[in-house]
Parts: sequence; structure tokens; C-alpha cells
Amino acid sequence: MADTYDRTRNVLLALIAVVLVAAALRATYFITMPLVFAFFITVLVWPVHDGLRRRLPERFEWVAVVATMLLIVAVIGGLLAGLWIAVYRVARERLEVYAQEGGARWEELAGWLEARGLPVPADGQDLLGPVLAWAQTTARSLTELLAGLVFVLFCVLLMLVEADRWRAKATTAMSAGRSEALMDAVSATTRQVRTFIVVQAGISFLTALATALWLWFMDVPFVVIWFIVTFVLDFVPNVGPIIAGALASLVALVTLGLAGGVATALGVIIIQQVFGNYIHPLLMGRRLSISPLVVLLAVVFWAWLWGPGGAVVAVPLTATIIIACAHVPALRPLALMLSRTADVEELDEQTQSGDAATGAAPA
Repeated sequence: MADTYDRTRNVLLALIAVVLVAAALRATYFITMPLVFAFFITVLVWPVHDGLRRRLPERFEWVAVVATMLLIVAVIGGLLAGLWIAVYRVARERLEVYAQEGGARWEELAGWLEARGLPVPADGQDLLGPVLAWAQTTARSLTELLAGLVFVLFCVLLMLVEADRWRAKATTAMSAGRSEALMDAVSATTRQVRTFIVVQAGISFLTALATALWLWFMDVPFVVIWFIVTFVLDFVPNVGPIIAGALASLVALVTLGLAGGVATALGVIIIQQVFGNYIHPLLMGRRLSISPLVVLLAVVFWAWLWGPGGAVVAVPLTATIIIACAHVPALRPLALMLSRTADVEELDEQTQSGDAATGAAPA
């Protein structure tokens, strides 16, 4: 009886703790979300930083930090530059033309529906106005995005500088056995998370590249925008690719007509099916696989907590939680429930084997 009471109490306390943590994350999203992005960026670039640092004298280790930060800024700057060129130099100049074309397409559709006795929706111009206003607002919000990126980059800089110091603190604060076990678990977790993110990013890049090439072939405008949007939204399983494909197909419908819009949509659907059902399993292989239901719930949960940014990091963050739980004996059942496998040995193979060649992970 006492054991049942203790288990019930522990379950209730765990649920209360989860609710409190979720409430805290939601209330502090403007700080916690950038920290999560900074953590993932640090994990990704750590092999570059660690490799440079090992080849430099101790007094020049700061060069490794500077070089790593320049690499991050170059990659992010390239993406933002592409968005800026596409949005401000192309979209702003041709937005009115596309608005007129969209109005003409809407009139054609309304005439086709009316000729067949079908109900005609509200005036297309009334619907098109909010869409154009949203596009202009999105372009202006790039300045806010830049401010958030500055904070993220500052956090990455501090994480790179402080990683070894925190490792030393953990070693000093704990016994030798516990600190070594903790460092091994952290290193294995970060290696697996890095591998998962790199593979997922590679799949998203290939999907975005194939989609952009198809849109370029179909002469759909703003190919650079669609490449970046598809790459980012591909991190949001199921929902993200559908949104990216629907937006590109809508623009194709406005600019190319009904036949061009349908052809564009069919091509995008085929690309998504090929990469989602064949390329993704082939490249992901025996690496961590998350339950589809857990993926859907994770996207909904983190999007509710942190908005669109939460949806983007939902899968990598869930993978991090699974891998971390797999290294704690008491939490391994939770990792098993969140993963796609029902075999503990397979879960261990997916979450506790790291590639030593990737370099030591930050502690």
C-alpha cells in the first residue's frame, strides 16, 4: 500500500513539475528560445572550434573562437542577404504587378464558378489585401530578426568560451566517478544530437534544393525565398513542407495560371513524397527515429510555447530530450516511449553510440 502511494505521489509531483516548467518556458520564451538556438548552433560548430583550438598554441586559442564565430556569421549572413535581395529588391518592385495578376486570376476563377452555377466566394481583392499587407509586415520584421540573432550569437560566443570552464567546475564539484560519468553522458548526447541535426539539415537542404530547381524550371518567381523557406520549414515534419509547397504553388497559380499552378503543385508533392518516404529513411538509417505521434505532439507543444521558432526546433529538441533520458537509467523508459523503437537494445544503439571522429563535445 505504501509503495502504491509513493508511486502515485511521484507521478503527481512529476506532472506538477512538467506543468511548472512549461509555464516558466512559455513566460520566458524571449530568453529561453534564443538559448536553445544558441545551444544547437554551438553543438553543430563545436568540432570546427575544437579542431582549430587543438592545432593552435594555448595563448592563441581565442583565434579558434573568432574563426568559428566568423563562420557562423558568414552562413547566417548569406541566408539573410539572400532574403534581403529577394524581398526588398524583387518583391517590393513586383508586388503590385503580382497583385494585379492575382486579381485577374481571381476574376477568371469567379467567372468559371459562376458559369457553372457554383457559389462565388468573397471578392478576391478583399482577400488579397491582407495577404499583401502580411508580406510587407514580414519584410519589415527582418530587423527584429536581426536583433534576436545578435543575442543568439552572443550566447554562442559565451558557450564556446566557457565550455571548458564549466567542464572543470563539474569535475571539481563532483566526485571523480560521478563527474566522469556525467562528462561521458554529456559528450555522447551532444555527439548524437549533432549527428541527428546534421543529417536532418542535409535532408532539408536536398529537399529545398530539389524544390527550388523545380520552381526555377517552372519559372516561379522568388526561387531564393522558396529555397530558404523550404529548408527552414522542412524541420517542422508533416506540416512545414505542406505550408512551403502550398505557398509556392499559390504564387505559381497567380503568376503562371491554372495549368502552371497545378503542374508546380504536383512537382512539389512528388519531391516531398520521394524525400520524405525514401531519401529520409535511407540517410537517417539506424540513427534515432522519433515516433510520428510524438513528432506531431512535439511540434504542437513547442509551437504553443515559443511560436514558429518553437516549431522549428521541436524535433531537434525532442531528440535531445530522448538522447539525454536514454543516458539516465531512471528515465530510459521515457526515452523508449518517445522513440519509435520498442526494443531497449535498439534504443541504446541509436542513442548511446557516438562517432568519436566528430570531436569532443562541449560540457
